[in-house]
Amino acid sequence: MLRQIFLFAFPVFTFLCRSLAPAQTYPELDYQKFFGKNGNEEAWCLEKSADGYILLGGSVTEENGAGKCTNGWIVKVSRSGEMLWEREIGGAGCDLIRGLAATPDSGVIFSGTTGSFITHYEKGVAERQGDFFIGKLNKYGQILWIKGMGGLDMDQAYDIIKSSGDNYLAVGASSSQSFDVKTNLGMTNTWVVRIQEDGMVKSEYSYGGNRHDWSQAAWPCANGDMIFAGFTDSEDIDGTERRTNGDGWIFRTDRYGKRLWQKIYSGKYEDYFTDVAEDSKGNIALAGTFESRTNSRQFWFIKLNAAGEKIAEQIFGDTQDESATSLTPVRSGGYLMTGFSIYYELKNQYIKGREDLWVIRLDDDGNIRWQETYGGRDAERGADVLEFSPGEFYVLGTKYNDFDLGGERNKKMDFWLLRITERNCDDTPVELSASLYNFTAVADKPFKFRANTEDASIESFQWDFGDGNGSASKDPQHTYDEPGVYEVKCTVRVNENCTHTYSLPEWIMVW
Repeated sequence: MLRQIFLFAFPVFTFLCRSLAPAQTYPELDYQKFFGKNGNEEAWCLEKSADGYILLGGSVTEENGAGKCTNGWIVKVSRSGEMLWEREIGGAGCDLIRGLAATPDSGVIFSGTTGSFITHYEKGVAERQGDFFIGKLNKYGQILWIKGMGGLDMDQAYDIIKSSGDNYLAVGASSSQSFDVKTNLGMTNTWVVRIQEDGMVKSEYSYGGNRHDWSQAAWPCANGDMIFAGFTDSEDIDGTERRTNGDGWIFRTDRYGKRLWQKIYSGKYEDYFTDVAEDSKGNIALAGTFESRTNSRQFWFIKLNAAGEKIAEQIFGDTQDESATSLTPVRSGGYLMTGFSIYYELKNQYIKGREDLWVIRLDDDGNIRWQETYGGRDAERGADVLEFSPGEFYVLGTKYNDFDLGGERNKKMDFWLLRITERNCDDTPVELSASLYNFTAVADKPFKFRANTEDASIESFQWDFGDGNGSASKDPQHTYDEPGVYEVKCTVRVNENCTHTYSLPEWIMVW
């Protein structure tokens, strides 16, 4: 691309320049906002509402200390991060929100776990208090309806998605075989509740084997099918004689809940999926955690075709613990993944503290385009991510210390919202000039180079004069000792994910 000519104040011959590096992208943090009350708030999910705002979901504890129960908490914010309203939802027991689904009327349906809205007689038994927690708020945060569904044992909803018509699917794990859970499967299994927008329950389904199985995420496919992803340690689910530690489990159903296929992907240790998505080409991407003896837990990415056959797989991380929590397809191609790391030895260049929030940009095959960590010296975790508009991402997490206030610790957790814009390195034009005429210089006589740009975000300039010498100055002066022909380059660094090397279009002749 041709660039405008820039003239020095002194007599010069100015050259057009071009970048030698391929196009790169990098993240730019627009802002980070914190939302909390008097106790601890833990973030789990976020969603774009139909009226163009952002909904955050999780739990809130009004008081610190052991034995204090949580309520569900939903916060509605603008794109600039300003809170519009907040709603605390719960009763006498412990309640938690883990999934949000926007409704066409700009409301939201939530899912989670409740120890309050239970009609079964086990309500007084603390270790058994847990049912699916499903409800709807209108666009102003007013509660329209709430339901608790489940059986005698623990039932937890992890996600909720819109399916066909005005139907929504709440998906999670059930250890019950009674009351609302109509299954003969043993131990824990994936439980799916189909519910209308008005709160009327349409149907319920169970999937699994002879041991523990659950789905942490679901996705509505473009053709009406549904994808579910999570964990299994059942031996009979695919004919495996012995499954020692559990594996990543994914299955696809039609719109009526009939299972079309299921796949299990794993290593030798405990592996599981935490999120799933279908991209614009009909392929399926999965985020999860992969465990090995040498590298402990690591970020895990798998890409499948529509039939569940593996296309690509990437496992990446350090030798301590990383966990992927969410993934979303990016409209320009590839994916954005979030998660967190737990590092006790701060040797990794990305580590800010003991736990950090990670944002990782992947290409179509799961290769890393860029990665960034955010946080302070204590504990921060990533929970969920969405692309609001092309290249405009919102990441939700939980922060434990006030790193935005000089790293002071206040021993409480808050919702943490980050807005990140993906920038293109081609947006960083630099024009190289030299105080020479006709590319000609004289040995032992100094002259000047200049890198002209209006981009204040550039971190450094590194010149290569072609004679074995260089300079880190933006506008250096140089003298060639020997006659000859020299190629001059300048490498510009915006950050670790964005560098450009520019070159004068003609070599310099030195007499």
